[in-house]
Amino acid sequence: MAGTLRKLGGERSNRTLLLLALLFAVVAAVLVFVAVNQGGGDEEEGEGRIL
Repeated sequence: MAGTLRKLGGERSNRTLLLLALLFAVVAAVLVFVAVNQGGGDEEEGEGRIL
């Protein structure tokens, strides 16, 4: 019985870690996207960029 409870607690812990990792990955992707978009504003128009 105690082993089953421990196993269920471990699965819940693994699920929480997975959700935290996914959340961290999404936040990191958004930060990189924002940084790339703000850093790309120095280019002059007419250099062949397609928008």
